[in-house]
Amino acid sequence: MTLRPYIAAFFITSAIFLAAFGVSYLFNTKRLEELRTIEERLALDILSLETQFDLFEAVSCSQLKENNPITAELSELGAKLAFTEGELGADDPRVVQLKKTYTLLSIKDLILLRRVKERCGFGPMPILYFYSNKPNACTDCERQGYVLTRLAREIPEVRIYSFDYDLPLPALNTLEAIAEVEPPLPVVQHEGVTLRGFHNFEELLDAIPPLRALRDAKQETAASSSPAAASSSSESAAKGSPRE
Repeated sequence: MTLRPYIAAFFITSAIFLAAFGVSYLFNTKRLEELRTIEERLALDILSLETQFDLFEAVSCSQLKENNPITAELSELGAKLAFTEGELGADDPRVVQLKKTYTLLSIKDLILLRRVKERCGFGPMPILYFYSNKPNACTDCERQGYVLTRLAREIPEVRIYSFDYDLPLPALNTLEAIAEVEPPLPVVQHEGVTLRGFHNFEELLDAIPPLRALRDAKQETAASSSPAAASSSSESAAKGSPRE
């Protein structure tokens, strides 16, 4: 009995294994390089935002009204962080550190927003959202997140501040204590109104009247500027116009 078939099979299997290992190694190496690049960009974005916060403390109300890019940059930073968290996992030390920094920036933005509203009389409507990523700690957090995403999309005047309740960060712990936030989660809060547990879109509008007022005003504006409304207005004007 010859051993050649077995030897050939061994070498073929080894070659396939080594090839697969090599491809996997190259893929993982590339993935790690991409993640390092993302981390470096996040660090730069964070430094840039921190500098902007310092600058915006000294600008006038008119300048703030005309140009306030911090919100958009915070949203972009949050999206990058979410991607990194999805790639590395929520418990990865690098993700936790980036999340802490992002949370601090969000708290600073919230403080800045409140100061701007006090000093200038305008600004977005802040909604605080506290959630948990711990297994079985918040079964409705994902659903509530989708509702708040819809809320921010349909009412651009709203700014959602999302905070991981379990993040070990003293500043966040202080905010939670001031806001009197505690389980069960999720918790949605606005100006003294605290909602615990899941609330759908309409329930949020009912519980927070300024939200419904903003939504209704937006719908009225959209209705009045629609082609049908314009056509109806033109017809009414034509019917009521004087004839020679």
